[in-house]
Amino acid sequence: MYNLDEIVKFIEKKNNIKLFEYQKKMLQYIIEGKTFFVPRHSGRSTVVKGFVDYINEIHGKHITHGMDEHIGISEVISENSEIMNRCFFNDEPEFKFLCEFECEWFK
Repeated sequence: MYNLDEIVKFIEKKNNIKLFEYQKKMLQYIIEGKTFFVPRHSGRSTVVKGFVDYINEIHGKHITHGMDEHIGISEVISENSEIMNRCFFNDEPEFKFLCEFECEWFK
């Protein structure tokens, strides 16, 4: 589970802002997986983007030690072998571009 105070500190430091209490409540709802409504211009986009940036900071790095869980390459290959073969072992430059940048894996 994510720590609300840690996320608030991250967002405030990264964006040089101070979140309002209602914005912290939005973050708590996000952490709990709840849907919520807020009026326009209440900072929802800033809060959501800040949470995404926080998630990316935690999970977006390639770290192989100190993790709670591990998904190995054998799992990835076993579930994606057809896609990997089509995209990574195809020498057509246009096809590689589509796979890499446009994610057109399921043509």
